Amino acid sequence: MVNEVVRELDIKPDGIYVDCTLGLAGHSIAISNATNPQPTIIGLEVDEEAIGKAKINIENSKANIKIFNESFLNMESIIKFNAIQSGVDGVLIDLGISSLQLNSTEKGFSFRKNSPLDMRFDSNDELTADYIVNNYSFKKLHNILEMFGEEKSAKNIAKNIIDSRPIKTTLQLSQVIIRVKGKNKNRLLHPATKTFQALRIAVNKELESLESGLIDAIKILGSGRRIVVISYHSLEDRIVKGVFREAASDCVCPPRIPVCICDHVREVRLVTKKSVSPSPLEVSGNPRSRSARMRVAEHV
Repeated sequence: MVNEVVRELDIKPDGIYVDCTLGLAGHSIAISNATNPQPTIIGLEVDEEAIGKAKINIENSKANIKIFNESFLNMESIIKFNAIQSGVDGVLIDLGISSLQLNSTEKGFSFRKNSPLDMRFDSNDELTADYIVNNYSFKKLHNILEMFGEEKSAKNIAKNIIDSRPIKTTLQLSQVIIRVKGKNKNRLLHPATKTFQALRIAVNKELESLESGLIDAIKILGSGRRIVVISYHSLEDRIVKGVFREAASDCVCPPRIPVCICDHVREVRLVTKKSVSPSPLEVSGNPRSRSARMRVAEHV
């Protein structure tokens, strides 16, 4: 959704924008090259392999992007480090998995490649999918698959994972899931999709990080400037919707309280009342984008 991102951020010449999930720098390059003079992009990324590829792409495109090997949870300190005091002109958070990560034979994000069960965005983190799959109790596995994957067969998959231990590769895990759910009946959704999603979320603590990251992103925005978030499954989108809705409210008191006592101050207005989906043309050219949902808010 590159065109939609550039349009909704309303790029200003010489502005300062934060790409919280740089990846291969596709969005950042488009933002940087959207105006002349170019804005400055601060790109945050924890995946060192992605940073290496991004640097090549940035050099080839002559984009004005400063890269920091940092989580977006550290965006406030990065802004202070760059001596930005009046707020940034826009923030982008794209929660998708890059093609580099999906195609990696080391990361273990894809059930279509035989890879170690890793699934870490940041290779310095200790927890891996291998540890969860081979050590967690039935109850913990069941909860992860049910909560983070919204997997209807969570109970049976968790039981079969435990019965099949040790499971050391993505294809081994995929076969366990297929034995439970059967072969692919829906061409758009592989039987292992929800389980792999759940494990990835658990390994990287994605949902825990997202809410606090969104709150911090709103704080660093300048007045009248925008935040754009692209999510890829209902759990992420629900969190984005909730944070934006609360930030756009004048009162967050429980409904049973007749008079407002919260002293909450509205921080944003909702630019998009509902999530925006990619165009049919984009989906036809990039089927992976079909689940993308974009929400936009503007600091008041």
